[in-house]
Order: sequence, then C-alpha cells, then structure tokens
Amino acid sequence: TTFTHEGRTFNKRAIKESNVKYPPYSKRDRRKEMIAGNTSKGLEETWLENLFEADYWWLRWQRFVSSTGLTRQFPAAYDGGDGDNRLEPWYLLATQTPKRVVILLDLSNSMHSFDRFTIGVTTVQTLLSTLIPADWINVVFIDDVASMPTCFDRNLVPATPANLLEIQRFVDAASIGASDDKLVSAMAKAILVLEETDSLMGATNASKCNGYDCVPLREFVIVVSDG
Repeated sequence: TTFTHEGRTFNKRAIKESNVKYPPYSKRDRRKEMIAGNTSKGLEETWLENLFEADYWWLRWQRFVSSTGLTRQFPAAYDGGDGDNRLEPWYLLATQTPKRVVILLDLSNSMHSFDRFTIGVTTVQTLLSTLIPADWINVVFIDDVASMPTCFDRNLVPATPANLLEIQRFVDAASIGASDDKLVSAMAKAILVLEETDSLMGATNASKCNGYDCVPLREFVIVVSDG
C-alpha cells in the first residue's frame, strides 16, 4: 500500500489522482467516450474534498462509470482486469428500476449451425447475471412444449440467488432438436406468464415507491434466437 490519507489506508497501490479504465472492445476515439473522459476529469476536486470530509470517514474508493462503460476511479490504482463495470452488481443496483422479464431461448434445429446454440445459452446466462433482487424473471424454451423450469412453471419468480441458480441450471441442461415453428406458442406462454404474475402482484402500470419517488414497473419479453 502506498497511499494513506487522514489515517485511511487503501488496500491497493494508489496515487492521489484518478485513472481511467475502458471496457473491452471500447473505441476510445468515439465522441461519447471522449466526452465522458474529459468531463469526468472535473470530479477529482470533489473526490479529494470528500476525503477531507469528517462525515465520510469510511470512504475509500470513488468511481464514475459512464453509459459507455468508461470508468474513472479515485484514487488511481492499478487494475489488471478487463471487465465491464456496467455488469457489476453495484452499478446495476444504482442504474436499474424493477422489471419483470421473460427470456425465450430458441432450441430449434436451426440453432445447430455456426455455434448459435452455445452463443444463445451464453447470452441468456449473461442476461440473468444483470438482474437485480427487485426483478422478477423466468425462462421459456422455444421447443415443442414451451418448457419452463419445473419448480416454477406458471409465474415469474424473484431474482434471488437461489432462484437464479435454478434457472441457470435449467438453461445449462437445454438441448436443441425442436421444430422450427414454435416461436408463436412460446411467445404466447411468455405473455400468459406475465399476465398471471400481473394478476397476482398488480397491473403492468404499477409503481414502486421508495418514499421519495415512484419508479414505473417495466415488463420485457426477450427472444434469443437465430431468427
């Protein structure tokens, strides 16, 4: 550790300035990236003031993450990772509102080609990892019977770690071989699942109030398919 301020010791090698990290595959010369980098530079003065604030005795690392994934951190520290902070739980909790989601995964024979099935499963697992605890979720396979997890095959369930683990196992166990004309029936089941959940928990235009404001509840049906 090389940075101790007002008795606060940082758990990484750090210096008294901020550093910028870009997500994988980011184009650093894009206008949005350049604007985010330049404007966030002005946060350093505020961040330094925060370290002197007695009420923030617990404060260590401060970060700004733009919608493009650019991250500015203070104090600066070496970070050998190449991840995208927009997928981190703390970012998701700060930027998302509660939602109800049904994910449809295509298991038709056409998914055999060009590693489409593997890409589809990976896509679903990534989507599941971006959910927050206030979300509700389920998965429907585009197969001959519009399969759903046997533990909860009628409604959406809270995106708790236990429920997400069960859905992830369900997705991992998927195999292709369905007919190529099952999208309509799977979509109909997804809509039915949303309607069942709405009838149990409230209409689609319900709001979540936290004492300061109300956040509109959103609903999505996401189709992962080769078209």
